[in-house]
Amino acid sequence: ENGMSATGVIRAGGRRCHFFPDRLQAFASHDVEMLQQIASHASPILQLLKMQAHRELFVLRSAHQINQPLQGVIAYTSNILDGVYDRDPERRDNKLRYIRQMARAAAGMMRSSFWLAGVTDFSDLSSIRRTKKKLTSYFIERIIDLQPIREHDGIKVVLTNEQESDRWGDFLVDEVFFEQAIQNLLHNGVKYAYPSTAVSVRLQKAERRLNVFITSIGVPIPAEERERVFWDRERGVIASSYDPIGTGQGLFIARQIMRGFHGDVALLPGQAVPAVVGPTGFPGAQKTTFRVEYPEAFEL
Repeated sequence: ENGMSATGVIRAGGRRCHFFPDRLQAFASHDVEMLQQIASHASPILQLLKMQAHRELFVLRSAHQINQPLQGVIAYTSNILDGVYDRDPERRDNKLRYIRQMARAAAGMMRSSFWLAGVTDFSDLSSIRRTKKKLTSYFIERIIDLQPIREHDGIKVVLTNEQESDRWGDFLVDEVFFEQAIQNLLHNGVKYAYPSTAVSVRLQKAERRLNVFITSIGVPIPAEERERVFWDRERGVIASSYDPIGTGQGLFIARQIMRGFHGDVALLPGQAVPAVVGPTGFPGAQKTTFRVEYPEAFEL
């Protein structure tokens, strides 16, 4: 201050607090002890304040992602009850699918919040009760429900090997966890895709294991962020700019669930797509593929 350098040091708890000796002449011994306490606890207090700010932002974003789909459900349900779509059955059915997807999104966000609070143990989900579902129909239903989310941006979601996967018949799936993982990954692909591109889903059967490849063309993931995107409530720098409202839960939860099934979620090496130009202010597009490994998906 005023060109002067601090010449005194108070040491406490492995930390040092620099000060001006002449400013402490009027301090009694108990005042110095108080400064020692501040020096000892300042860093933890700042960490707590930072954590609290981070938590408040997380709650705000989570509330937005729960409230937004519920508002959509209310609006479209009201329109259906008021007969707005009576003369256009196809449009009415599309809105019903949108309502189902929005309800799933809100329920999924609530479950994610509970899980991150430590309510659910993901360490072993192999004993969870699973029932038979038609493999192709299961994925087509969820893909169709996702279509309206960014339809205005010309983004489509497609199953690329429908005829092949249809021959595999049924697969074994639980009612909550696998769907949550797949929804998180599909929604991630749609959310970070660039306009007028497609999010593709490809299924692969490897003996009893089901592999799911979800590919989008859009926001690039730099090499240094490839693992970070799977961290709890962490997001990539470019992704955060492209969609500021995200919570950083989706990929973390998806990987935890699949590892609970003794499978995994992996991010495959990205590929630049020069033909696709990003929106103003964003870098060129990258082809990004997540691979889901789901063991014991088929009966012996």
